[in-house]
Amino acid sequence: MPVPVFMTGFPGFIATSLIKKLHENYSEFEFLCLVQPKFKELAETHLKEIETSVPGLKGRLKLLLGDITETNCALSAEDFLLVTETVQDVWHLAAIYDLAIPRDPAYTVNVVGTRNVLNLISKIKTFKQHFYISTAYVSGNRKGTIYEEELDAGQSFRNYYEETKYLAEIEVKRTVRQYKTTIFRPAITVGDSVTGLTQKFDGPYYPLRTIDKLPKYFAMVQVGSGKNTINLVPVDFLVSAMAFLATKVQGEGKIYHLTDPNPLTQKEILTLFIEKLGKKFILIPLPEFMVNAAMKIPYLSEVLGLPRQTVAYFDHPHRYDCSNTLADLKGSGISVPRFKDYAGKLIDFYHLKKAEFLKKQAMF
Repeated sequence: MPVPVFMTGFPGFIATSLIKKLHENYSEFEFLCLVQPKFKELAETHLKEIETSVPGLKGRLKLLLGDITETNCALSAEDFLLVTETVQDVWHLAAIYDLAIPRDPAYTVNVVGTRNVLNLISKIKTFKQHFYISTAYVSGNRKGTIYEEELDAGQSFRNYYEETKYLAEIEVKRTVRQYKTTIFRPAITVGDSVTGLTQKFDGPYYPLRTIDKLPKYFAMVQVGSGKNTINLVPVDFLVSAMAFLATKVQGEGKIYHLTDPNPLTQKEILTLFIEKLGKKFILIPLPEFMVNAAMKIPYLSEVLGLPRQTVAYFDHPHRYDCSNTLADLKGSGISVPRFKDYAGKLIDFYHLKKAEFLKKQAMF
């Protein structure tokens, strides 16, 4: 008998990858994917691609038009009945991920949207468990070691994305026991460690793109000491870990940092990109406040392809403890691959899709 799963966030990259992994591991699931009307055409295209590449999923995905920012997620009467009468698992992935987003839209989607999903869960008669995708960056500007059980530690936030995901997690934590919720907090997610596949070139791809467009011999700014780490995980680790922890481990009420226990430093990542792109750069350390000031120069950020909002993440002294994750993944064969071992795959895919990406960018 199929297990109905209600999922938000489709046709996003992580939601799409997660559906494939859940099916690969446990083929009994069928997916009811909430899709905003404006993304209907894109979602239908993704659905066809999934059914073509994974034949076993044919007929096991259904698109439900709606919007998490509205009551009952704006489901039609028919779809509302389908969800509330049949769904067992809820995966809430939908969120605005944009470091430059203003507060109002971020709050509406990330906080009000999460509240609406929780309200919908309360009406599902067949409900069993809830999986909420947060972010490791609910830690805001905290320094030192950050533990999975911690949330409110008096931190402030570098942007409204961090703040509203923190507020959303507060909403979720109020119902953790009631709704048998597992919270996942991913680090910065990059492409697949085997294929390099990704849907967008942001995060660590920003400095990669900058290095790529500069001359072979050049001087490049390093933010601060370069000795602090940047936590990156590939999407295949992320979805494999979530699929395993959700279905094989009694983790209700647990919080998992899906982070790299051995992340590289900013300097190590930049040096790796420089070497793999065949460049000969000198790295020049500059304090963060000077880099931020320089990025305010008109058009400099656009020319470099490096948003000013990312600067705060280059030299922040912190470490994410992932004891829950390591303990509950033990024996599964699932672990974070070394960034050094798959960085080349990310770069290869970037080169493959670079022209297409630049063409789309020029349209906006």
